[in-house]
Amino acid sequence: MNTLPLQKVALRQRAVYLENADVHTTFSPYAADFCAEMYKLGYVPDENLLHALNGVSEEQLADIYSVVKEVLGLDKNWTPLVKNWLVPTGESRLDHWVTMFANLIDDGKNRIAGVRMPCGHLIPEGTFPIERYNGCPFCGTPFEFSNEIFKNQASKRKVLTLWTLDDVRKFYRTLLASPVALDATQRDSLKILLENLPLPENPKIVVKETIALVVDALLEQGEPETATQFFSSPDDIMRYLWYKKTAQIQIIKPSVLISNAQKSVGYFWGMTEAQKYEKESAAAEEKRKELKLHFDRKMCRIVASWLNNLRMSAKQSAEIMHPKRGMWVRLIRALRLTEFAKQKGYENLKTLLDVFYRNDYTVYQGEIDSLKREGDMAGALKILQQRPGSFARQLFSTILQSGNPDTVLQKFADIADKLPPRLLVTLGMYAELYFDSSKIRTVKGITGKSKRIDNPVLLEQLPESDRRDIVSKVQHIYLDVMRRKFKSTPTDSKTMYIDPQLFDIPLSVGERSSTVQDTNCALQGTKFNVGGNTVRLFMQWGKGLPAQHLDMDLSARIIYESGKCDDCAYYNLSFWGAKHSGDIRSIPEQIGTAEYVELDIDKLRKTRAKYAVFTCNAYSSGNLSPNLIVGWMNSGFPMKVSETSGVAYDPSCVQHQVRISEGNLSKGLVFGILDIDEAKITWLEMPFGGQITHDLDLVSVGGFLQKLAARSTIGEILTVKAEAQNIQIVDNQAEADEVYNYQWALDTAKVSSLLLG
Repeated sequence: MNTLPLQKVALRQRAVYLENADVHTTFSPYAADFCAEMYKLGYVPDENLLHALNGVSEEQLADIYSVVKEVLGLDKNWTPLVKNWLVPTGESRLDHWVTMFANLIDDGKNRIAGVRMPCGHLIPEGTFPIERYNGCPFCGTPFEFSNEIFKNQASKRKVLTLWTLDDVRKFYRTLLASPVALDATQRDSLKILLENLPLPENPKIVVKETIALVVDALLEQGEPETATQFFSSPDDIMRYLWYKKTAQIQIIKPSVLISNAQKSVGYFWGMTEAQKYEKESAAAEEKRKELKLHFDRKMCRIVASWLNNLRMSAKQSAEIMHPKRGMWVRLIRALRLTEFAKQKGYENLKTLLDVFYRNDYTVYQGEIDSLKREGDMAGALKILQQRPGSFARQLFSTILQSGNPDTVLQKFADIADKLPPRLLVTLGMYAELYFDSSKIRTVKGITGKSKRIDNPVLLEQLPESDRRDIVSKVQHIYLDVMRRKFKSTPTDSKTMYIDPQLFDIPLSVGERSSTVQDTNCALQGTKFNVGGNTVRLFMQWGKGLPAQHLDMDLSARIIYESGKCDDCAYYNLSFWGAKHSGDIRSIPEQIGTAEYVELDIDKLRKTRAKYAVFTCNAYSSGNLSPNLIVGWMNSGFPMKVSETSGVAYDPSCVQHQVRISEGNLSKGLVFGILDIDEAKITWLEMPFGGQITHDLDLVSVGGFLQKLAARSTIGEILTVKAEAQNIQIVDNQAEADEVYNYQWALDTAKVSSLLLG
């Protein structure tokens, strides 16, 4: 078995995977060298891992180190545009204008004094100080590269633990049984595990999106019949087929994907409306061609068998297919299902298609909406009680429409125990946000982008006291159900330790993120303390790609107490408390390139700056480049910047970093917010559609932060668990039967498993 992919999964949990780990007290010089190198990269082993490493061969240690090097990007180019960029070059917009006009009138005979760059641009004398640049300051094309990387500047080290095959298998089962949708990191880890380990016997899979990943692995292994057991509805089958087509784990309609492709193309500066329309039309047509369906005969037969073997009745299946009827019509034609339905053995498929095409089924959501319009709320509630999931998703709107909140809440309380905990947690967390008209309401669209929405008109008609009462009752229902679920789970534990940090980390209820956390996992909303006085943002992109124009931008938006904003970005490289390493617009061959931003907290405090919002954007046509890495460094010790190359990357100082996954659909991403007074960074992932950081809607950012603040924390849900199971909370880890510390919280799959009760 190839263990190197499993090392990547382990490293995300701050562990090293050793399949056969034995305790060795005999000193190993190879293990000592390995630990010394890892220390320079910011890692130290715990005692168990240290003893186990003494029994590992030199070759295996080298393999493990090669994985760490790959994950930390030691083989990437980290050279920015400007050398020693902490000292500003003094370039101005005037330099760019003068250079532009000089190149327009230059006839190639060098009549204008200046330097001709390898890219062909003439840099006139008296403009850019070209000795300070690693490339062309006008077009942002790099020419000089360095393999220099700093090490060992960190004031703190990350502790690595030991993972054995049993630990990997436990993690595998935890991912499969997750009660909430897996984030991008968990999905990537699960795919690695599915490729390298057999599927556990009788796996318990709760989430539909996880089923698509499992089915994909089974088909790759040539086991389509085994996959049949995981399908419970036609939607499960469509999700898998659409995932294979689009790499999107959610079912996103073609029209949405086409619209997203249109919006993400082209430069918006200097482009006429006709040019913009032409580019958008071309992008839409290209996406339409990409989404055209084609299946070979073998796949058609497999899908026909899946649908034929569904245990659900034809009318139930057809009702589930109804919301995406147009997509199903396309799939039925592309899969030649009508042809298979005529064959012997496919009688169930024939019945399903007959019911579907004749519209011989009832759409219960339509009945509910009709009853609500007619004022028959009792009839609507009766149907909703038969469909608890639908009731939960419509609870708040039904309360407003009914005019009698107590009746609705009582009917909901009667069926609340039938609901998945993740839905109850969501309702309990967002009730206050929904019923408070002063709060900013934001929703995350199917493509991941957040947008502001107005409060419901009916909300304003409810008195403030009634709103507070509704919130209290919703939260009471949620907590009562969670207590019953925890109480029904047997335990021998008498004491519990809860790390105080866990009361600051929001509980995840399924963040469908588009970033992969390769160095360590953290839940959105996690707060990181800044170790020193500076925070250094970094971005690296283009590794493995041919040389081309590919302009990604790293920026920091500074928000002051007065409400004024300053952008540290390609168009504003330096001001008091913030410096940028220069705007690179083209990537070199295969090795990628990098940008940095450094923030000085003390200087920013003196200007009464309140927050710094970290963003990255795709200025080029399309979305953020796949495998782009972005994050931040900080240390209690000063961090160097090379005077000769400008390299400023030190993996030991990296506090958090993420990688853009293949399924990303956004042009911009907010990946952190620095509270300058508290010197704390909140990790979040908020995609937005802007080409530059200036396009960011700060009100939406505020709404997103309110949403994070409204979530129950891990510490709060653990407290409910302790109360329900009569477990005493203690202050000392050594005295506790159950220990929930920050290291435990790094395993986001374990945190999500709390919702299983």
